[in-house]
Amino acid sequence: MTGTDIGTLALAAVAVLGCISSVLLLAFRVGRLTGMTEARMAHSEADRTRIWQAIGALVSKVDRHIEGHRM
Repeated sequence: MTGTDIGTLALAAVAVLGCISSVLLLAFRVGRLTGMTEARMAHSEADRTRIWQAIGALVSKVDRHIEGHRM
């Protein structure tokens, strides 16, 4: 093997390792973003449930108040 062959192999190895590492980093980033999005959606759903419960409590208070005036 000549020096040119060794240099070519070294350059090819660096290129292959760079591609592999970039794909792994991209997969990590996409997985992290997906996890964050799912967490936000779950948090939003919990907030929405609490809001509807609070609205229901207010509606029942208003109904009880109105019933008190009707008697």
